[in-house]
Amino acid sequence: MKQITTKDIAKLLDRNNYRVIVHKTDGGCLTQFPNRIEPPIPRFTRLYQEFTSTGILTCISDESGVELEKNNILCPAYAHKLFTIYNIMLYCLMINYEMSFIKFVLDADEVSEEAFFQAHTSSFMKPDDIMRENTLRNLVTTCFEQGFLPHHKDQAKQEGIHEGLEAIHNLYYAKPNHLNILGEPYE
Repeated sequence: MKQITTKDIAKLLDRNNYRVIVHKTDGGCLTQFPNRIEPPIPRFTRLYQEFTSTGILTCISDESGVELEKNNILCPAYAHKLFTIYNIMLYCLMINYEMSFIKFVLDADEVSEEAFFQAHTSSFMKPDDIMRENTLRNLVTTCFEQGFLPHHKDQAKQEGIHEGLEAIHNLYYAKPNHLNILGEPYE
């Protein structure tokens, strides 16, 4: 009997149009979500995220393209990429979608998550932002393991990444309470 692999499952999901697909756009990315027939059934099927000089413009729409929600989120350039990754993760969590089945697309070709996010850079990044992005990535990973604790906020201030940490932190706490997955917000 043949062992079923993750690739086999991904092919099945592709055949049934049931993959979350992330496309790189000129100024950000577009994520398409499958139509669910079992709860939770979200009203959204598309999440567009565009980098701006002051943050990220997010637009959520339904299958027919009707805009459901649009927000300008304050977010420094060094946090643009991480914000978009974690926002996609959050929406996948909301619909109970296994993130290992996300399909990342560059120039019509499926690529690895790593290759996608290497190409998914903000034009607003400055040379010193790369180091801050890496520092923020490490701190956010710690926060996901331990929760967003007050000493993380202090560390972020010391390392000059407080605004980036706050943008990602607020991403998780700006959602309705039942989606508050990381404990209590800090002040």
